[in-house]
Parts: sequence; structure tokens; C-alpha cells
Amino acid sequence: MSLRRNILSTEKPPLLLAIFLAALSWEVTRYADSLQNSPAVAYQRILDVQDRGGSATIILSNLTRDTAFDDLTIQLETTAFDDAWSEAVAPARRGTVETASGAQTVTFKLATFQPGSTVKLGAHYTGAPPTLRLLSSSEPILLHRAPSLAVFIVHHQHTIIFLFLLLWAIVTLLLLVFAPPAKSSSQCDTPNT
Repeated sequence: MSLRRNILSTEKPPLLLAIFLAALSWEVTRYADSLQNSPAVAYQRILDVQDRGGSATIILSNLTRDTAFDDLTIQLETTAFDDAWSEAVAPARRGTVETASGAQTVTFKLATFQPGSTVKLGAHYTGAPPTLRLLSSSEPILLHRAPSLAVFIVHHQHTIIFLFLLLWAIVTLLLLVFAPPAKSSSQCDTPNT
């Protein structure tokens, strides 16, 4: 009972909650930093499927903090491609596209894929949805499918930590307002004279 009274005391903030949220914040920061320091690229495949084909868009994002990938070559493979394109999201540079009408593969080459940059690659296809292959790069790459928890943490780590801080503040405020007041042991039972 004494431990519960100390945790819910109005005289000090809830220390255990603060320690728990600080540990969670540290883990989020450590996880995001480890991903940003590894050669990680996130990819998202968006398919617009129709009767005999459709279009596929691949969004690549360099998650690293300081690693640029040189000569990055990506290939899409399916029954047949009609056309293909690449689009850079500023400040990234657009890559080159190698394809022929009716070809079974489309190859995208990026001369340099800078840290934090995003590139959209797309193609209209016939047949089954295309598969993605990483053909070459200046360094080994860890591909992370987006959306995923890892990609979300990298992109929103500061927001997550701010929400933990906000949660701690709200819980502390609620405990200060609604916790029963602590009885002081220094009160005397003798009447004042």
C-alpha cells in the first residue's frame, strides 16, 4: 500500500512512468539511428491492376543519414512492358530507363542515390504484376518494404518521442488533479491553545 501511495502521491510526479517512457524513447532513437547508419533503402510497390495488366509504381527512399549509393540498378520483370518512366522527388535526380516495347524487363539506373532522397519508378505492364530486383549498387543494401514499422520510426522518430513526452505530461497532470491527497504525519491531535 505504501508503494502505491508513493507512486500516486501529489508531492512528486510519477517516476515509474517517466522512467518507462524514457526507456521507450531511448529505444526508438537507438532503433532509428541504427537504421539510418546502415545501408537501408525503403521501397513501396503500388499496383493499378486491370484486366490484362496495369501500371506499377515503385517508390524508393534512401533511409540513410550519410550514405550515397552509386550506380544503383533496379529491374522490374513481368510478361511484357509497354513503357516505363522515372521521376525524382526533389532534391533527388532522375535516373535513366532502359526498355523496349514488349520487353520482359525494365532496367532503371540511378547514377547517385543521395541520403534522404526519393525516386519513383514506374511502368505499364501486360500480364502478371512485376517483381522487383536489385541488380547492382556500390554497397550492399538492406531493402525495407514500406509501409512498415521500421520505415515509420525512421521518418517520425521525433514525433513519437514528443508524443511520449505529451503522454507523460497528461498522466502527471491527471494524477496531480485526481490523486487523493497524502496525509501528513506531522499533524498533531492536540488542540491549539
